[in-house]
Amino acid sequence: PGAGLRLDQVAVPEEMAWGLFGPALCREVGAEAVAKRDGAAVRALDALMARSWVVVNRPPTLTPVCILAFHPVRVPGRVLRIHPLVCRWLNADFDGDQLAVFLPVTEGGQHEAEERLSVAGHLARDHGLLDSLCPTQEPLWALARLSTTEEGRREIAELAGIDVPAPEGYLNRQSLSTAMRRLLDRDGVPAAMAALERLETRGFELCRASGASISPFFGAALDLPAPPTSLEAEAWKAYSEEVRNHLSARTDYESPEHGLQLLAAKSGARGVVRQLAVLVGGVGCVVNSEGEHVPSRRGFVRGMTAEEVLTHVVGMRRGLVAMHREWAALLAAQREDRRSKGFGLLARAMRARRPGMVFAQAAATGEADPLADADSRFFVGLKGGS
Repeated sequence: PGAGLRLDQVAVPEEMAWGLFGPALCREVGAEAVAKRDGAAVRALDALMARSWVVVNRPPTLTPVCILAFHPVRVPGRVLRIHPLVCRWLNADFDGDQLAVFLPVTEGGQHEAEERLSVAGHLARDHGLLDSLCPTQEPLWALARLSTTEEGRREIAELAGIDVPAPEGYLNRQSLSTAMRRLLDRDGVPAAMAALERLETRGFELCRASGASISPFFGAALDLPAPPTSLEAEAWKAYSEEVRNHLSARTDYESPEHGLQLLAAKSGARGVVRQLAVLVGGVGCVVNSEGEHVPSRRGFVRGMTAEEVLTHVVGMRRGLVAMHREWAALLAAQREDRRSKGFGLLARAMRARRPGMVFAQAAATGEADPLADADSRFFVGLKGGS
């Protein structure tokens, strides 16, 4: 993550920057200066990067915002850094994810990257994307905590450039998103992006200043309802719901044992109340390998018995299988959507597993492609229309 970046910037490792922009720099300052990386070359590199756009792709490319254009910034090290607010767009969570970086080398390519693939370009086309660009996790928790006082709400309104409602005594993810959408509609994309940057920066500052951390004793000070004495599945289902309701009704957000997690879940910053109930009150009921509903009585804080863990594995594996099937179906549908629908030479070759065979047969019969369909025309660099 690159917390010091602007929303329209990506931090590129120095070696990658020289590799991408070296040919253009040679034309500006000469190959010798670039080879030496002298002061003139470094200044020219930074200036060129500042006025250029690079295209970043985080595969698998499942949504349009997985391809974004940024102004590159040169940094030391061997990693790419992106603004925290675009992590959801790129589905980036820093566990070994990889990004591909491309440099459009023509004036038209640079213009298209800015117009169509930048954060501002995406937002201008689809205002609904703003919801997934708003602060989450630690910054959102910090802003929610700040909003519990009148003075804090005034500061947030000043940062946001618009009043942000605090419907239950604190702002939440939905109220912040709604306010930012109103700002976008009223003042335009640049104003909304600047407000988001200010809110995210202030949120991180408040987090660092708070000294808050997740308590290892979560739930120790909670006066939870008494658990059932029977092993009936329905009784434990009802108890699980009762614990969730108990946690949902609490407002002691300054409690050192559970205040942080409670406000994070209720504001939408991180997790949900149901997960907190599982931590302290148990799951309630799970389905075992025989398909029976059995109680899971101990929460994760207390620790499960070996038998409860084994019972949980059944449901977890079923969930992984279901998720795998959903991803496979989604990717198959995406591949099918991308397949050319035409019957010209190039269209058939793009659909074929062995395109060489298609071209060989066409060469033997003297077949030429009329370039009648859009996919074939795009493939050879022509406009889509016939």
